[in-house]
Amino acid sequence: MDEIVVYDFQGREELDELNADDVGRELLQLLERGGKIVLDFSSVKLLTSTHLAKLIVLHKRVQCAGNQLHLCGLRPHVRKVFEVTQLNKIFPIYHDVAEACASFH
Repeated sequence: MDEIVVYDFQGREELDELNADDVGRELLQLLERGGKIVLDFSSVKLLTSTHLAKLIVLHKRVQCAGNQLHLCGLRPHVRKVFEVTQLNKIFPIYHDVAEACASFH
């Protein structure tokens, strides 16, 4: 069974341009570990378009590697960003880490 890697944005409340490069590097490092990935957004209150672009890149690379990427813990206003941009149609979104991990097949 593949390893499941859970990433919690290291408690960051704001994903903005100031930390975009650091977060981008951390997300790409997840690919090196292999396996399935869960991104836990429960601490995130702000998400900019820069980070959405990084998530799309990560999603494509995860798919190319034959793995899966699930999101969880989105606060209502962060979830709304995914809905407005229709990214909720490409990213599986779950209530919490346990649900996201259980959903892998």
